[in-house]
Amino acid sequence: MRLIDADALKDSIEVHFADGVHVYDTFAELIDEQPTIEPERKKGKWIKMSDADGYYYVCDQCGENLPRYMTEPLTFDNPYPPKFSIDKTNFCPNCGAAMIGEQNG
Repeated sequence: MRLIDADALKDSIEVHFADGVHVYDTFAELIDEQPTIEPERKKGKWIKMSDADGYYYVCDQCGENLPRYMTEPLTFDNPYPPKFSIDKTNFCPNCGAAMIGEQNG
């Protein structure tokens, strides 16, 4: 199944039929009369991985890592590598997959 942007299609038709406004209006009405659908969202899992800085999560659908952020900034009094934290989300911010669980990598 392919989804299209109805407004972009109407803009494209308007360019091709600039001389025939009546033809454009007919096509635009036909497009507007078509049913809309809600696409099925991909489902995925967070894969828990680790490296020298600790652990992180990767989307099993697109392979993107969730961003890590430092829990404490480096200072003169705290020069050691920081601890990282991750906000695990219910959806992948990259591909939009609904995350239904977790697995170890």
